[in-house]
Amino acid sequence: MTGFEVAGETFPDVMADMVAFTGNVSDRLNGVLGLNVKVTLVEPGTVERTAGKARHVIDNRSTE
Repeated sequence: MTGFEVAGETFPDVMADMVAFTGNVSDRLNGVLGLNVKVTLVEPGTVERTAGKARHVIDNRSTE
């Protein structure tokens, strides 16, 4: 077996805290950026890093 689900009743205060946290993050993103998003918590290290390196950009536009 590679995964399993745990009912919310198993850890009521921990689950309530996690639900409140995701709601808070979603509300703050909406308030600051105007984005309506669904926030999903995942295990640390499960989100892939982007491939490639960041590039340094030099702005050569005139300041006039």
